[in-house]
Amino acid sequence: MYSKLPNSSGSTLGYRMGSKVGRTEIEAIIAELETAITEHGKIKLLVHMDHWNGMELVALFEDVNFLLHYLKDISALAIVGDSFWEKWLTGISAAVLSQACQYFDTENIDAGWDWLKTQ
Repeated sequence: MYSKLPNSSGSTLGYRMGSKVGRTEIEAIIAELETAITEHGKIKLLVHMDHWNGMELVALFEDVNFLLHYLKDISALAIVGDSFWEKWLTGISAAVLSQACQYFDTENIDAGWDWLKTQ
């Protein structure tokens, strides 16, 4: 399950990922991101991992395929969550990716939006 966050505007988009994400959901998100990239060039992305339980295998494949093609078009990535592994994975991503990447605890989601505005 996913939902687009109300603070999304222009080239700054946010999504809440809850429970398990399927192929139809990831395809809808990807379509929105592709549209934003076409319209704005680069985008900033906030992903709120709210009790997220992973993705269906097909959805994971679609997500990885999108990232391989469009990662250069994401200028900043804020991950919001409440688990150690989400924070750890964000730290690894920040070390490997050229994009700005930052983790925020769930109660600090507003700080995540503020951080994206400065990127």
